Amino acid sequence: MFGCNVTNQDHTSRIANRSHYTIQIPIFEPRSDGADNFVSSLLIAGGLNIPEVTLFFGSKLFRGNRTRKISANNLFAFSSPNCVPLVEVGMDFEVNKKALFKPKVIEKCRLHAKMSKNVGLLRIFPSISSSVIKAFCQPPIEGVVLETYGAGNIPSNRQDIFDEISAAVQRGVIVVNITQCTTGSVVSPLYETGRLIAKCGVVSGFDMTPEAALTKLSYVLSKSELSYQQKVEMMGTNIRGELTSTASFAIEDSTLIDALASSLNIQSPKKLIQVTEKVFSALLLYAIERHDELSVKKMLDMGADVNAQNSEGKTPLHEAILSGNKSIVEYMLKNGANVHLKTKCGEPPLLTAVHQDDPSMIELLIKCGAHISTVEAKSIAEMLSLSARTGAVNKLHHLKLAGADLNTCDELKQTPLHKAVLSNHPETVRYLVEHMADRNFTDILGCTPLDYAKKLNYHNIAEILQE
Repeated sequence: MFGCNVTNQDHTSRIANRSHYTIQIPIFEPRSDGADNFVSSLLIAGGLNIPEVTLFFGSKLFRGNRTRKISANNLFAFSSPNCVPLVEVGMDFEVNKKALFKPKVIEKCRLHAKMSKNVGLLRIFPSISSSVIKAFCQPPIEGVVLETYGAGNIPSNRQDIFDEISAAVQRGVIVVNITQCTTGSVVSPLYETGRLIAKCGVVSGFDMTPEAALTKLSYVLSKSELSYQQKVEMMGTNIRGELTSTASFAIEDSTLIDALASSLNIQSPKKLIQVTEKVFSALLLYAIERHDELSVKKMLDMGADVNAQNSEGKTPLHEAILSGNKSIVEYMLKNGANVHLKTKCGEPPLLTAVHQDDPSMIELLIKCGAHISTVEAKSIAEMLSLSARTGAVNKLHHLKLAGADLNTCDELKQTPLHKAVLSNHPETVRYLVEHMADRNFTDILGCTPLDYAKKLNYHNIAEILQE
């Protein structure tokens, strides 16, 4: 949950929506909750745009790194104490869009398998001795998750404990402070004891669960390229939606929402959410059309759906690419825009950038994880064929930049090189040859591009193919 860049992504950095389900009663037993959990999980994973690692149980979808098992035998066995469910399933699927995690970086999904084993979880209790803490923090231990009382406190009269914790921090051990309480957070040193432990160099874990804090610590410690201070800062930073820090709260401008509710006489909160989403999405598209970056940011901050699709299936990302504004595209990618959503004609944002002949946009989308899938193979083959027949070298270059195979063949088993030869485009032939197009590929008639060049007496093309 921390070693993946849930970007656009896979859920992501971004990773694809991965909705895991779990059951209490075996699926083939009477009264089993398995069938409903399984079906709902599949519907969410396949039908909703939620780029996160999640867990579905008891009609609710939880963020994986915020979830705890709270009962061994209850049918509501899982809970997410400090984070609302991402989806609640009733007659409809109620998606809490504001709760979805939005990555702030533009990167492909990278799985981080290397994790530090030198971490531990230490729960403070009244009679704990300083020798226990000293022994616990000895090498090879590199990081400790400290479970303290209430809002992050240790008895102020236990100077021996503070001394051992401070000594461990001085040796380079990262100590993370979380609460023993099921709900609540270690946010700031509200009490004297909280201030004392903060002075020891202990970093706040905010409202992370013990499981998430330990896993995150293991992940952060494995990043050998970071300094000690950078690792400490990373532990207190929300990187995958695992914690809620004071920096995560945004003050929303509710003036427009209140005006909509008043002018349209909307009484239902659910209907108000639906109306405001439609209005904000329309205003977002208007801002993109006018290249108004400030308004784009404002609309996204106020709740506009960055992945809302219009009647043609186009998303704001498609529209931003069509407008040619790279900075807006980049901002949207950093705020949850999905590079894999397609229009009703099956066109993802990457192909939109290819049609626009915008190499910088293509490179930006690929950096974010966009790629040509097998579903687009037919349209890619047609674009390659047309580009070769018309001598559009730039288009061929942009298709190659997007990841297209220059040896893709059509229904006649002819490659772009065949088409370029047959259409007598020497420069196109030269480009294809220089970029490793297969000169010996035979079509349905068993002819290579060179065979056609000779038959048609295209001597200059034949020379290029024989170089």
